[in-house]
Amino acid sequence: MTENGTDGTHERWQYEQKRAAERAHDKHTDFLFRMNEAANIAANNGLRALIIINGGAVIAFLAFIGHLIAIEDREYVNSLDALSSPLIYFAWGIALGAIAMVGAYLATYLTAFSAHLEEYIYEHPYTRSTGKSKCVGSIASAVQIIALIVAISSLVIFVLGIYEIREVIVCLAARCL
Repeated sequence: MTENGTDGTHERWQYEQKRAAERAHDKHTDFLFRMNEAANIAANNGLRALIIINGGAVIAFLAFIGHLIAIEDREYVNSLDALSSPLIYFAWGIALGAIAMVGAYLATYLTAFSAHLEEYIYEHPYTRSTGKSKCVGSIASAVQIIALIVAISSLVIFVLGIYEIREVIVCLAARCL
């Protein structure tokens, strides 16, 4: 028997429940951390892919233009302006991919800075948002959305560039350039 006349079973059960909850919370926090890390890696790889596909398209199309010039057909040389127009799409695709990478970095930095601005307290959950942390967190979310829109724009511009190349090739075949 304990001092208050009970055998301590209930207190032990409460303690075990609290420990079980803390372990579940730790597992959940670990899961959130790993998912956030995986999302950042996936976003980084996706943004790199956007830059690579646009850059690869520039290289491939420059090689195509170089081949047309090498065959010394005056008609192709006179059409260089029209032939090179798809390159603008891919240049913008590269630029937008790079801007999206900067935006993704900035969003991650601002999220961490927002957490840094939280106040430490001695009651559960042991941190509290402040006005500054909420403001910076909102800015981080906005930057993240903008970076996503810019990344999608890079992909759309790549597809438009492919259509432009198709038009150029069709015109070359029909000799309309």
